Amino acid sequence: MTDPVAEPADQIRERPRQVTWTAILLVVFGGLGLMLAMLLLSAVNDEGDLPGWVYLLVFVQFVLSGTQILSGVFVWLGKSWARTVATVVCSINLVGAVLSLVSGAIPQAITAGVVNVAVLRMLRGREVTEWCE
Repeated sequence: MTDPVAEPADQIRERPRQVTWTAILLVVFGGLGLMLAMLLLSAVNDEGDLPGWVYLLVFVQFVLSGTQILSGVFVWLGKSWARTVATVVCSINLVGAVLSLVSGAIPQAITAGVVNVAVLRMLRGREVTEWCE
């Protein structure tokens, strides 16, 4: 009995290396963002009386990191919407890197900026664009 959903052998595409690396970077840095958000949440909870916008920023970090992980998984699978979502998330992360640079966190800002620019370039590359059609 054959699987009606499976693609015929002549239509199976091999995943390009750039797609693999883009997806891995999205998932890994999304995971690091989740760990950072958990660290921030524990630090915020230890402080006591902080303004509500601090909790909002931690929540936004959770959402962005989770979205980055999901977009990495679906870029791996070749979904075009995931490439768009990943582009938006990396652009927001770039804005965050600039704000970190202004606030004095220079090594973190430079690292975040370099990584996000690299991922954005990979997302706009021919291999990833063709894979996510």
